[in-house]
Amino acid sequence: EFISIHTRLPADWPQVSLTYQQGSSQYQIMVKRGENGYQVMMDGQPLADGMIPLQDDGVNHQVEVWLAE
Repeated sequence: EFISIHTRLPADWPQVSLTYQQGSSQYQIMVKRGENGYQVMMDGQPLADGMIPLQDDGVNHQVEVWLAE
């Protein structure tokens, strides 16, 4: 299973954060405005296809999404 995040932020929001629960795992997701196009990183590693793998591994994952503006 995977999720992807493609959204738009209101003009006065520099970023938004959310938590997604997948079984015993949590995904702390921060969506920010980007200057270098759409990018996604999970646990410090770039995800070239922008797809966030969902795992029930008991780990709290950190996800950062930079939106193309």
